[in-house]
Amino acid sequence: MTEQTTNRHEQEAKIIAKAWQDEAFKQELISNPKATLIRELGLEDVPDSLEIRVLEENPNTRYLVLPLKPVIAAGGGELPEEEIKIDEAKKERQVAEITETEYFQNLEEKAEELKI
Repeated sequence: MTEQTTNRHEQEAKIIAKAWQDEAFKQELISNPKATLIRELGLEDVPDSLEIRVLEENPNTRYLVLPLKPVIAAGGGELPEEEIKIDEAKKERQVAEITETEYFQNLEEKAEELKI
């Protein structure tokens, strides 16, 4: 995974965590995602033609985002196994950062209560 892609995943994880913790921020992110992300991430030189959409999952709907297909460097081939393992470890750390927050754990408890 490239540094740019890794940075994007880290930024997305932070934005998601903030949206889970701050309802007003989440509503702003949903209603005006481009301006919100430009402000929150300090983005510059964002083309007017770039469209950003934010979708919120619910218990009955899930989304799968297909990212742009990566460009393989000269010589081609698949990603080395080491890169895949590193990416999995990083993903696990990012998920842990979110799921170990008190806010997330409270949400899990409330969800369990609703199941009963």
